[in-house]
Amino acid sequence: MDSTNFIQIVFIIIGIVTFLPGLILNYADKYIPSFVLRCFRYGRANVSQKDKEYGWLKKIEVPKKWFYHVYIYAICIQSVIVYTVLTTYWNGGSKSWLTYVLEKVGGNARAETVNSTITVLAVIIFFIQLSRRLYETCFVCVYSNTKMNVVHYFLTYVHYTGCMLTIPAYSPVFSSDSPTKSDLTLRRTDISALQYVAMVIFLYGSWVQYQAHVGLASLRKGKENKVVTLKHQIPRGGHFDTISCPNYWGEILVYSAIAILFQLQNYTWNFIALWVIANQITTGVMNHRWYQSTFKDYPKNRKAVIPFIW
Repeated sequence: MDSTNFIQIVFIIIGIVTFLPGLILNYADKYIPSFVLRCFRYGRANVSQKDKEYGWLKKIEVPKKWFYHVYIYAICIQSVIVYTVLTTYWNGGSKSWLTYVLEKVGGNARAETVNSTITVLAVIIFFIQLSRRLYETCFVCVYSNTKMNVVHYFLTYVHYTGCMLTIPAYSPVFSSDSPTKSDLTLRRTDISALQYVAMVIFLYGSWVQYQAHVGLASLRKGKENKVVTLKHQIPRGGHFDTISCPNYWGEILVYSAIAILFQLQNYTWNFIALWVIANQITTGVMNHRWYQSTFKDYPKNRKAVIPFIW
């Protein structure tokens, strides 16, 4: 059987392609052709306004609010994965469809480094994350008419598919090793103090991200929570007082927390977490620079994504 871990390869590639070129496009944008910027950027930071010259690009752009499609897809798949993981352990570890899929895309050389208890916790936590993001996308966020390149749209499907398959990839039954009866037992004592800390970080990151989306939406809502404008404004209060993009900071915390929950022993998830950090930093810097160039009174003490650092 093939030992190639295609999920790792995909996230290594997109991480490299995102981070360094992203920083170059952010900090050397004056020297980059407008059509290249339009391909890379989306939403408020899409600075290319030459619609007549680059109108063909608009034909491969979709509304940014279409992200809710991705969350519906992800929740459906993750629901099946949660059910599969739970029933697999309850039924004594019989092989399932998920094991065969992981052997094809994750390779057959994966070690059993994550216990069953943490695997169950992780799949449930990620389901919670997806559910919250769908709720925010549909009922909290207020999207303008901004668009994104269709590549960004499909990349989110790749991202969430890889995440959902990776979470159980290094656990008993779903890895290449043969589990024992002890391996299949769910025990509270399998959760270390560090892993409890990871769950606290996850909850904190979720709260930061939710509050950020509520704060951004409030700029466009008036009385009775009705949308009164789609105009971009300077967000203030909470984490916005220190960084421009606390929603991206929250995302970094969430994915880092899951990596800590795995004690960095889910090796493919480490690549996913690094990709998320790289993506959120480059996108955050992109939006931070847009705020600075658009609003002359924008607070000068704010960082882009990571409080007091970047």
